[in-house]
Amino acid sequence: MKFHLLYNCLGFILLFTSCVQQTEKQKLNDNSSKEDSLKVFFFNLQKNQLDSLSQEISDEIMTTRGLDVKKLFMNISDKDSLGYEYYANFAYLQALKYKRYSEALKYLDLGAYKATDKSRYYFDKACMWAYIQPLKQRDTVYKYLKLAINNDSLNAFYYSARSQFRDEDGLVNLAMLDINTAIKLDSEDTSYINCRGTYKIELQDWSGALKDLENVGLRNINNAYVYMYRAMAYNKFHKHKEALEESNKCLGLDSTIAIAYLIRGNAKFQLGNKDEGIVDITKAAKLGDEKAQQVLNEYQQSKSKKYSK
Repeated sequence: MKFHLLYNCLGFILLFTSCVQQTEKQKLNDNSSKEDSLKVFFFNLQKNQLDSLSQEISDEIMTTRGLDVKKLFMNISDKDSLGYEYYANFAYLQALKYKRYSEALKYLDLGAYKATDKSRYYFDKACMWAYIQPLKQRDTVYKYLKLAINNDSLNAFYYSARSQFRDEDGLVNLAMLDINTAIKLDSEDTSYINCRGTYKIELQDWSGALKDLENVGLRNINNAYVYMYRAMAYNKFHKHKEALEESNKCLGLDSTIAIAYLIRGNAKFQLGNKDEGIVDITKAAKLGDEKAQQVLNEYQQSKSKKYSK
């Protein structure tokens, strides 16, 4: 907590100074106690605990939000007093592992005065509000994202993050504005271009999407959804061989994506392997894909008509 109080009356200055000194002393004592407890927590984390923790933390945080929590945990030095990253890491742990959102916000604010980069603090605050369920405090999320961008207007990542929040909220055109800004600021990061490709699919710009998704890049090489979107685009252009290859890559990374089974099933069917195609479409239907169920129903009806003749 910082004190920025102004007093017009000179007579209050000495009294105010004394109060501030006492308050600051108490704050330092409180922070010292918090730091000691945090140090104990961090240093008691063993390697195997970190490995299991990294699995608990969502892919969205580890990749989309650009945080390598495991790496940050491992870089803790017992010689230094706790910096902002310690508080931020602990806050994410509280939010993601234990769902203690009020605790998470408290630790972020506790470490705020140590943040040399205020934009990072604002960004973390935006993310933390985004995790509070089921409220989804979007106005607050966007407020802090705007503050992060205002404090670091050349940071492509912040625009990319806001674009993804906007996309989640169905604001695809605004998401496009943000991702285009991110690409202008950092054209070498293909993940931003891939992200724009997914937005183009939502906007039915299939050829533009394929162009943006052409180079997957290192950051998205294990992202099943990028391959899913590529498969969708190829399927739209009836490029069944390519759609089959991309859906295979997608399902190799995540076997629960229903639409990938539907696209792969259709590709197999169109390439002459009808039996395997129907097996994949059936899997898609079992996973809840309504289009797959519709295709199966039509297929069964056509078979019934064929055999009834």
